[in-house]
Amino acid sequence: MELEDELRSLLIAHADDLEEGQWPLESARWAELVFCVLNAYADGDAGLAREIVTALAGIGMVEPAALNRARKRSNDEHLVLRHVLTHYGFDEAEGQRVIAVLGQLGRTFTRQFDGKLQRYLRAKAEELRDDLVDLLDAPEESADEVRGAVTHWLQNALALPLSVNDRHVREFCDERGISVGELQDTADDIDLNVAVVDDLIRVRNTARATAGAEAGA
Repeated sequence: MELEDELRSLLIAHADDLEEGQWPLESARWAELVFCVLNAYADGDAGLAREIVTALAGIGMVEPAALNRARKRSNDEHLVLRHVLTHYGFDEAEGQRVIAVLGQLGRTFTRQFDGKLQRYLRAKAEELRDDLVDLLDAPEESADEVRGAVTHWLQNALALPLSVNDRHVREFCDERGISVGELQDTADDIDLNVAVVDDLIRVRNTARATAGAEAGA
């Protein structure tokens, strides 16, 4: 089974075991950013902003690449986005301001992060993790445990797309002859939060261990 398909299968099989607020899909996290922009321009009418995001998602207009193309008035994406905003009550001036902000978001993340919000978040999360580890100034013999604990906290408390890279993850990668970096890249390719991948691997291993114990009982 291809790694992408295996990760998707793990998500389907163990979705109910994930905790709320984990942002399993990075595309949903991106859509939330689009929602927050729209909500700011809709005078805090969250219901309206949600409706617009749903409408845009239904026609493929939430993705960074599409929003990037919407910056140019001559592009179809610009016309479509302007039409949707007008339909939901934005006048011409308001609509153009929204398009400018969303277009710049799309441009930035398309050009600098290949359309992957999680790559920006991961870079900042790694800085935050390393800074906190330095602040804790743990003894050398505890460095790995402290680093793992801080990473796990950033996963749990902030749903940041970092891997703890524990024995479960390393064994999973070793079994498939891949590196942890390759696992992370694959998760990025299918917009799956790599922190959730960690959890899915642990859940899978726990389920296997339980099944093995019951079979041997």
